[in-house]
Amino acid sequence: MLLWTMGTNRLLLYALLGIMAFGLFPKLEAQDALAVGKRDIIFLIDSSMGTIVVNAVRDFVKRFIDTMPIGPDQVQVGVAMFSTTPRSEINLNSFNSKESLITGLAKIKSKPSAEVNIGAALDFVRTNMLRAESGSRIQDQVPQLVLLLTSKKSKDSVQQPAEALRQMGVLTLAAGSRAADEAELRQIAFDESVVFMLKDFRMLLRNPREIISPLSTLSGVVVSEDPTETALAVGKRDIIFLIDSSMGTIVVNAVRDFVKRFIDTMPIGPDQVQVGVAMFSTTPRSEINLNSFSSKESLIPGLAKIKSKPSAEVNIGAALDFVRTNMLRAESGSRIQDQVPQLVLLLTSKKSKDSVQQPAEALRQMGVLTLAAGSRAADEAELRQIAFDESVVFILKDFRMLLRNPREIISPLSTLSGVVVSEDPTETALAVGKRDIIFLIDSSMGTIVINAVRDFVKRFIDTMPIGPDQVQVGVAMLSTTPRSEINLNSFSSKESLIPGLAKIKSKPSAEVNIGAALDFVRTNMLRAESGSRIQDQVPQLVLLLTSKKSKDSVQQPAEALRQMGVLTLAAGSRAADEAELRQIAFDESVVFMLKDFRMLLRNPREIISPLSTLSGVVVSEDPTETDSKTVLIVYAHQSAGSFSAAAKDAAVDVLKKQGCNVLVSDLYEMKFKATATKEDITGPLKNPEHFCYEEETMLAWQDGQLASDIVEEQKKLKEADIVIFQFPMYWFSVPAIMKGWMDRVLTLGFAYTLEKRYSAGIFREKKAMLSFTTGSHETMFNSNGINGDMNVTLWPVQNGVLNYCGFQVLAPQIFRTPTHLSAEARGSLLEGWRTRLQGLLSEAPLAFPPVDLSQS
Repeated sequence: MLLWTMGTNRLLLYALLGIMAFGLFPKLEAQDALAVGKRDIIFLIDSSMGTIVVNAVRDFVKRFIDTMPIGPDQVQVGVAMFSTTPRSEINLNSFNSKESLITGLAKIKSKPSAEVNIGAALDFVRTNMLRAESGSRIQDQVPQLVLLLTSKKSKDSVQQPAEALRQMGVLTLAAGSRAADEAELRQIAFDESVVFMLKDFRMLLRNPREIISPLSTLSGVVVSEDPTETALAVGKRDIIFLIDSSMGTIVVNAVRDFVKRFIDTMPIGPDQVQVGVAMFSTTPRSEINLNSFSSKESLIPGLAKIKSKPSAEVNIGAALDFVRTNMLRAESGSRIQDQVPQLVLLLTSKKSKDSVQQPAEALRQMGVLTLAAGSRAADEAELRQIAFDESVVFILKDFRMLLRNPREIISPLSTLSGVVVSEDPTETALAVGKRDIIFLIDSSMGTIVINAVRDFVKRFIDTMPIGPDQVQVGVAMLSTTPRSEINLNSFSSKESLIPGLAKIKSKPSAEVNIGAALDFVRTNMLRAESGSRIQDQVPQLVLLLTSKKSKDSVQQPAEALRQMGVLTLAAGSRAADEAELRQIAFDESVVFMLKDFRMLLRNPREIISPLSTLSGVVVSEDPTETDSKTVLIVYAHQSAGSFSAAAKDAAVDVLKKQGCNVLVSDLYEMKFKATATKEDITGPLKNPEHFCYEEETMLAWQDGQLASDIVEEQKKLKEADIVIFQFPMYWFSVPAIMKGWMDRVLTLGFAYTLEKRYSAGIFREKKAMLSFTTGSHETMFNSNGINGDMNVTLWPVQNGVLNYCGFQVLAPQIFRTPTHLSAEARGSLLEGWRTRLQGLLSEAPLAFPPVDLSQS
């Protein structure tokens, strides 16, 4: 489950904000393959849980691996098991590919025990597995994550082992079920937001995203050679510390030490993290601008400027305005125009004499993320007004306590990614990608409430870059029957769209049919003629706002939208049924319950944020047809008992169950002709004296005079959305009969022309992939192996044939040495293939170097 709850699952929220603001979910390389950075992840599994539960955990780990780009330069996964004693089953460097790693998961087995020693297991991971020789890249500042899964309370103490991991900067997550002790898990986890309590680990596969999300998105602290030195692996950001100088010398010195500690953990520089400092009491002043120092070594001595200046009063509002108008400018070093996250941390011990509301709102409008820390006489309600979210308000008894737990504040400062705007910091314009958004509004709510909803929609539009190549907004109203008020293409600018909102009017009704309204949106508004860009894979979002329970059923209409890839959000008030809204929404995190929709404008960001940041998947051409993909499998193996045949059969089975139309060209069974000869043209040759196969087949294709077997295969290929080539690797390539298929079927004119190649190719709307077996081990197919790099081996086919014709080429499915594996291992390979096939339709292609055809 994606977590959106404000103020509770704090660090997970930070990670998700980072993902959504920069759109890391698309561009996948495997089944739902997340675009994540390098990380080392160790699963620490309680082996005492019993065979059924341990198997469920193993399936969860396998599911996770399927979503990751696995490799020595990407994500590495290790596994340790424990009961009373721990043991390493898979080190981080044991396997360097997804296929071999998944096979290795067979080592995850149950080992009955009445007791477990989690403390010893944590120590074992730290001292044995988080080492360079075991594959850990901790010295290279790669995030290190450990996920504990247990069903028991530990017999030994976990406090010191957990703290030792924290000191190294390891991000430990903890999941427990049954007799696990939640308080103990909170001791173990680096933050409470990553403690997960489940009734049964067999539930893991029902909602794996809840844990997969932080594992794949959190960027943890990592260390250099000395595990006592913390150095955060963070992206670019500009951070300003806004410090109340009236707090007294001792407290200000403690704050200065905290800032120094923070800087010690950051990669400081003009292309990395920049830090500024402003002091204030009744008047503000800049001590360090963002561009005052370009290195950590020069910045730290500059902190001497942080000094106390006694004052009975402070004006925080004026200080916030000063930061906005003087320090968040290009000449002061701010990179706001380059969309670098801008963060301000206020530290104060007093209530402000002047108002903070407008200055805080002005910063929010710019997209600045303001955090607020207070002690002593600071006013918590005022700090909540200042902070961009309640989760980043920190109340301390004394700022001298900052150094006892600096991570609480350092973590959001180093992980949050805020939205930023263009040239004018007073204009709100969220940096969002293309999206089509439809507001589905219950018109039965009464004039006052409808007017409040209209004002909310207007506020949203004000924050969006509206246009046919940017964000498009539509509006539908519903009561017992739905109606479209504004189609996605009704207005092409913000200026024309806002007056159109006058159509949002109340229409009293005692009942509403939300199911019918959802169907109406799907069949009438999410269409090209109504402005929807669903065919261009632009995210489609629908926000339902209602105050009643639906009279009709919402289950099927909501599922139909989900099948299309539409992201439906649901907001309810008064008599709306929360359980029903959960059925409607694509995820529970985007269900919002309000006492009254007139409250929308008090905190519009809670809903505006997901509307402007979520990136949904989109599907086929016809929004009424959700499962109409055609898959062509070109298969080449002589034996029905081969592993290649099993892989082909698995693909047919899984894809048909997804509703796909599956076509199979069994080349040996068809006795497909492998040689490209004159006999492929049934009519007279144009130039018999000098036969040119390429030219003659193009003319024959144009005249309808190609051999019938070629015509039949071209017909299949024309129908196909995805082509899978299934074969055993012969001499570092495809079998001759499959090469013959490529030579004869992919004719000039039909498959390519001089102008239509590569990214401009004829088949650019289709996907293709190679799925094959090898006779050599994985280690033989790398840059140092005897057979050379597999990517180089596949280049002539993947680039020279498939990419050349315009296909979007998916990552290959490689089954390594199945003839040398046990039946169980072969079964694991097939199971991995089946799992990948579940997400094949939405898989994103590999990237190839751009080609300028004008230069060819």
